[in-house]
Formats: sequence, C-alpha cells, structure tokens
Amino acid sequence: MYTNRVGDKLKFKLLVKAYLVSFVTLCLLVGLTFIVSFSDVVFSQQFNTFSMLKSTMFIAVFNTFLCSTFYMFWQSRMQKIEQVLLHARHGKFDAQLVIKENDPFNVIMQGFNDFSVYVNNLIEGQKEIVRAVSHELRTPVARVRFGIEVMAVIPDENARMQKVEELDQDIEELDVLIDEILTFSTLDQRKLDLDIENLSLQQLAHQIKGEVEMLQSGKFIEVIGFTDVFAEGEHRYIHRALQNLVTNAIKYANKKVRISYSSAGGMARLDVEDDGEGIPKEDWERVFAPFARLDDSRTRATGGYGLGLSIVNKILRLHDGVASVYRSPMGGAKFTLLWPKHYECLDLKSVS
Repeated sequence: MYTNRVGDKLKFKLLVKAYLVSFVTLCLLVGLTFIVSFSDVVFSQQFNTFSMLKSTMFIAVFNTFLCSTFYMFWQSRMQKIEQVLLHARHGKFDAQLVIKENDPFNVIMQGFNDFSVYVNNLIEGQKEIVRAVSHELRTPVARVRFGIEVMAVIPDENARMQKVEELDQDIEELDVLIDEILTFSTLDQRKLDLDIENLSLQQLAHQIKGEVEMLQSGKFIEVIGFTDVFAEGEHRYIHRALQNLVTNAIKYANKKVRISYSSAGGMARLDVEDDGEGIPKEDWERVFAPFARLDDSRTRATGGYGLGLSIVNKILRLHDGVASVYRSPMGGAKFTLLWPKHYECLDLKSVS
C-alpha cells in the first residue's frame, strides 16, 4: 500500500513537471514568434496574422507531443521500479532491474540492484547461521540432559559431585557458544557504529600476550616489532580479533607462538604464527567460513565451534581490511590481519 502511494505521488509529480515544462516552453516560443512577427511589421510593414497563428499552433502541438512522450517514458520506467519494489515488500529480493545504456534511471536502478543483492545475501547468511546454531546446540544440550538423568540414579555422593562438575563444563560450553553467536551477529551492524581510536599495535600485542600467559598453557609466546605502529580502529574489536588468533594458535602450537606487528604503504599489519601442523592450502579460504570444521577429531581435542576465525574475518571487513592465512616458516599456520591505518567513515551530514 505504501509503495503504491509513493508510486502515485511520483507519477503525479512527473506529470505536473512535464506539463509545466510544456507550458513554459510554449510561452517562450509564442513570445519568440510574436517578437519575430513584430519585427516583420516594423521592418517590412507586413503582418500576416494567420501565418503567426499557424506557426504557434504547430509549435504547441509539437511541444505537447514531446512532453507526452517524455512523460510516458518516465512512467514506464517507474512502473518497472514499482514492480520490483512490490516484490521486495513481500520479501522477494532476488528480482533485479534491467539496466539499459544511457538510461537516466541507471544510478537509481543499479543502487537498488546492489541493495537487493546485499539484503538477499544477508538473509541467506542468517538462515545458514540459524541452521548451524541449531546443529551446534544439540550436542551440549543432549549432554546436559543425559547428565541430569544419570545424576538421579547415582547413589555415591563423590560420583554425583563429579557429574555436577561435568555439567558445569557443558553449561560453560553453551555460554561460550552463545557469546560467539552474539558477537558474530553484532558484527553485521554498519561501520558507522564503530568507536574509532588510535591504537598502539605494540601495546596491544603485549597486552594479548599477558592475558594468554595467565592461562598457563605451557607454550612460549614472543612479540616481534622494530618500532611501534599506530593504526585507527575500534579497540575491543581489534583486540578480539588478535585474541582469537593467539588463542587459536596456542591450541595447535607444539611449543611456540609468535606475534608480530608492522606497517607498509599506509596499511597496518598483525601476524600470528605457530609451530604446529598448519592448515592445508586447499582449506585456506574455507577456514574463515562460519562453523567451519577442517578436522572433526582435532576440533574435539581442542574445543571450539568454528566461529572464532569467522569473527576475525568480519572484524577486519568492518575496518576495510582483510584476514588471510598462509604457511608459516615455523612450520604451522600464519594468520595475517591487514587494514588501513587511517579509517574512513561515511559522513551522514554529507548524505542527508
């Protein structure tokens, strides 16, 4: 209903503008014809009223025809846009507008097509996430349910307390999953929501090192950087991205994890590498997909749900950067975060 009202208003405005242009043009042409005829009277002493009226009528008819053709063209384009908008209003974002060369509506139609693709991909992504989340929740929920049933028939108090501790671990696992899902969903917000500040990558790397060392993993963590690098970004998100990479590296490293920071060509760079088994080259792209499982046995041994690297990827995209993975000279995986040192934010005032 709203789309129809907007379309009717646009049609009415186009019609008014078309006939207003027609009227103004007609007045100008009549005035020009009168001036020419008056000049004939002054200079040649001849005045043909019928000829003047005939010329004026011809110009009026031609101008009306031209404006009507112009209006019909605009109306046909508006009708096509209305049809696609009607599909979008009913949740069908797969419809696309056909763009023709030298069409005055090209910018609007291309913008709508891009928006439709973005919304459609967003909807499909959300559906995929819901399916994956429902699958991931089944295992810990089933373990909790089974543990409660077992507790009801355990007579020994010590055995019952051990089962309570196992249930607590399962609930903690659920809490971690929910936290990652909420973080992943939050990162779909627009870049305008970021709280940008100037970050010291040296300070950030040492902060992450201190936090991870408190977990007493037994792995050695070193930080490498010649001079401090400053880059713009939201601290909590860049911190989360680096923390996810270092935590992930600790899980798969044999003895050592390396964090390095640098900059080149206006880009800030963070690298996290380990001396573990690494990731096969054919899985380098898939590793950043939500709930990606490269090796089920290794996943069970190290824990996690496959959202950590996907969160890292989204954070870097929010900062107009990229996350990638390579083979480290240390033998394991090498994850690289690369983003512009100076963040460019869209100014709403310049758009409105």
